Amino acid sequence: LVKALQKHIREVTTGVTITLETHAYKSQPHDLEEALFRISQEALNNVQKHAQATQVWLILKSDSNELCL
Repeated sequence: LVKALQKHIREVTTGVTITLETHAYKSQPHDLEEALFRISQEALNNVQKHAQATQVWLILKSDSNELCL
């Protein structure tokens, strides 16, 4: 997931600085990681189309009790 997000960020960045932070992220089941990728992809697309943002932080972290994006 992390590598896929890094690649996506490199490919789509147009005028927006996107910072990906991964805090002790542990791999998840494939279907969950695919869903997280699609959610991230759509969120970044929406930021670029609608938010007029110049900086975005995408933070991915997990522990034994929770997974946060």
